[in-house]
Amino acid sequence: MLGQRYLYDGKAILDLNERQEESCKRIIEEQNKADSVYQFENFKCECGAGEEAFDVLAEKDRYGLKNRTVICRKCGLVMTNPRMTQESYDYFYDKEYGKLYRNHDKMDEDYFMKRVEYGQGVYNYIKANWSGEIKDVLEIGCAAGGILYYFDYEGCKVTGCDLGSDYISYGQRLGMDLRQCHSKELLRDGKKYDLIIVNHVLEHFLHIEQELDVISKLLKEDGILFVAVPGIKALVKSYGNDFLRYLQNAHVYNFSLGTLEQVMNKYGFELITGNEIINAIFSYTGVKKEIDKNYFLDIMSFLYQLEDIVDKRNREENYFLSTSCYKVKVSIYK
Repeated sequence: MLGQRYLYDGKAILDLNERQEESCKRIIEEQNKADSVYQFENFKCECGAGEEAFDVLAEKDRYGLKNRTVICRKCGLVMTNPRMTQESYDYFYDKEYGKLYRNHDKMDEDYFMKRVEYGQGVYNYIKANWSGEIKDVLEIGCAAGGILYYFDYEGCKVTGCDLGSDYISYGQRLGMDLRQCHSKELLRDGKKYDLIIVNHVLEHFLHIEQELDVISKLLKEDGILFVAVPGIKALVKSYGNDFLRYLQNAHVYNFSLGTLEQVMNKYGFELITGNEIINAIFSYTGVKKEIDKNYFLDIMSFLYQLEDIVDKRNREENYFLSTSCYKVKVSIYK
């Protein structure tokens, strides 16, 4: 355990609004039922290690939900273990995810336009790092299709899939080909794509091998896969340097660029370019490599450094509050 504050106590580290608090309450109440729709399962690390090789980092996530985060001592991959079953996640994404994570359960124009602006950034990143032509684009986990909307603006033919019905409906009303389904259902079309986007989605996959197998079949021979996930090493620039603020129950995996690359290599994908934020472009070669590097010490050292930063900040804040109270008391007695 990284520290006492990572023990489960049901308390959120974020300031939740009423909608988020209600969502957390519903999730906790449902999880406590004997016949809960939320069922959990243990699983092995991508390197093949089991429970005996896991160190527990945290028992809760940023929302105060029970969420056991572990790191594998054999390869350094960080994951939620046990995790919810696929059926449980499907229910969660359709009923609670938008309310808890996005602060709303329905899409609005302001939020959609922010995703369109983000889509422009994705487009520019890909154009700067890949010289191939982009005609047919698929996004897996597209929400309302904000990213795809920008690619459509640039003349691409776009397709998207997601599990959130309200979000899909919003994008469909704008004329985009969006479908409420898992990516494997798209194989029936027999269509292949120049570019597949999995933007902050890969960390949600329960069965990475199966998902990447589907993606490899949906990619054209010279196509590319764009992957964005919230990188652990990017915590120095986001989440207030706080690993606990980064943890969330919907994320099955938490990657550094190194751990992501070797998981992708395991299933035949080769890194073209990437950074620790993480934005990365992969090609599919079909050449599969064993996981042979261990990032455990590197990631643990990084996380402990972050804890030192948080501890120092908390001490400074507590000192400021205590001295401020003292000054108030002194002024009263004068």
